[in-house]
Amino acid sequence: MPRVKEQSNGKLEEALAALVRAQAILVQTQAEYLAQKAESDKRFADSDKRFAEFEKESIQLRKEIAEWQRKAIERFERIEAMLLEHNRILRALPDAIGAKIGLKAPDPSKPAD
Repeated sequence: MPRVKEQSNGKLEEALAALVRAQAILVQTQAEYLAQKAESDKRFADSDKRFAEFEKESIQLRKEIAEWQRKAIERFERIEAMLLEHNRILRALPDAIGAKIGLKAPDPSKPAD
């Protein structure tokens, strides 16, 4: 009978040794996982920070573009008004020159001979 106990103890000791090895592997694997997770979390945090900075810059650029567009529209409106005024002046110029030098403008209601 003592032999049976020794064989049982041997199997139990082998099982316990296997369990200890498995636990050691588990602890090592868990440590590696946690290290990788920490690195991934750091990279995600860095990415989130950079994204927030890009978003902030993007908002600022959109504001600047909107301001430039507003100024461009105002400037084009002023230029258009000036061109319309110049066009009006140029159309009236022949009559004004004629009146200055004493020419009488033809009456548009009378037919030309």
